[in-house]
Amino acid sequence: MENSHFDFDRDLFDNRQSTPHLDAAAIMSQLSKIAPNSPSRASPSEIETAVNNALEDLQNNISDMKSALRPLQFVSAREVR
Repeated sequence: MENSHFDFDRDLFDNRQSTPHLDAAAIMSQLSKIAPNSPSRASPSEIETAVNNALEDLQNNISDMKSALRPLQFVSAREVR
């Protein structure tokens, strides 16, 4: 199976408000789009967190996409130039 890579504009995520300090359990629960078997889930990179948040935002804010995005998870993400 061929790997898919996401390329997106990092500036889209720079305007997010900072999240107050959260414990490890709270952080893990916020990473619902990173697959449980992913090594990235324990300590996701900035880009993996941004992809996770973008997918959750789409799922939560666009009703037409909600059912399609609910089961979607990813194992890792990296920037490709």
